[in-house]
Amino acid sequence: MEKINILIVDDRPENIIALEALLQRDDINIITTTNPNEALRLSWEMDIAIALVDVQMPEMDGFELVEILKSNPRTKDILIIFVTAISKETKYAVKGLNTGAVDYLYKPLDPFVTSAKVDSFIQFVRSQREVKKKNRELEAYQKELIQAKELAEQGKRIKENFLANMSHELRTPINGIIGIAHLLEKTDLSEDQKEMINLLEISSNSLLGVINDILDLSKIEAGKFRITRAETDMPGLCNAVVNLLSIRAKEKKLELITELDPDLPKHIMADSLRLNQILMNLIGNAIKFTSEGRVTLKVEVADSKGNNVRLRFLVIDTGIGIAKENTEKIFETFEQADDKT
Repeated sequence: MEKINILIVDDRPENIIALEALLQRDDINIITTTNPNEALRLSWEMDIAIALVDVQMPEMDGFELVEILKSNPRTKDILIIFVTAISKETKYAVKGLNTGAVDYLYKPLDPFVTSAKVDSFIQFVRSQREVKKKNRELEAYQKELIQAKELAEQGKRIKENFLANMSHELRTPINGIIGIAHLLEKTDLSEDQKEMINLLEISSNSLLGVINDILDLSKIEAGKFRITRAETDMPGLCNAVVNLLSIRAKEKKLELITELDPDLPKHIMADSLRLNQILMNLIGNAIKFTSEGRVTLKVEVADSKGNNVRLRFLVIDTGIGIAKENTEKIFETFEQADDKT
């Protein structure tokens, strides 16, 4: 436990000896002086917590000494207890308290009262120091949190800029490849060449989808993800997704079927890009984990009120499926239901 420094200032050595004997204990350091000027020096140089100051001293009385201590920022927080043998009249007590003292002890000193008062102020000092220590720790922790927040925000900005630049750099050549593939489709090609062009388109669109997914993830993390609705050819979108994935299905000798509700409107306000991403991921995943049979994209009109239509999209496969206890797990980041799915 940290020791507390207590200063005793009295022009009479016998009074100092008596107070020392009364207050002596292991958790305090007692510093003494008979000279008020020496008391000022000690208070400046040492970490004095409590000072017991005699009121009546030659050259400089206790009131003057305390006024000087309280006027100095370095010593103003010392707890002053006046020790006096003068009259107990209220005016003297008021003068001492106005000077900055926290209490009075009257001579002849009562050992029990003196010990009790000094003990209470020692506990106060300890509590005060503990509070200051905790405040310093909190301030340091707050600074660390602010620095960590600033670093995180800086890292976030760097990541966003990197992803934006990379997505642009990657999208440009991939869109070029897709464009060239479309142009090649319009030329005279053999069946093998057409098959290769189809594979090129599927691979390019698949890679473009991955890039879009990564960019969307960064937007979601940044709170900048937006749904943009526009008039969408729903049957056309569904058929386009199935056509893009049909070669993958054929490679695994799977049927890839589209079942569209007869009441499905041709045009619906929707975010075609996001819907395309979702269907590509769901159907692609179904193909990946289906070894035989079929994969079906089913679109139903779930509800229709006036111009408002709610659709239900179902991706049905004959694959291994997901155990009921793992259905929540698949929505966690970088998780699969098990090693096979």
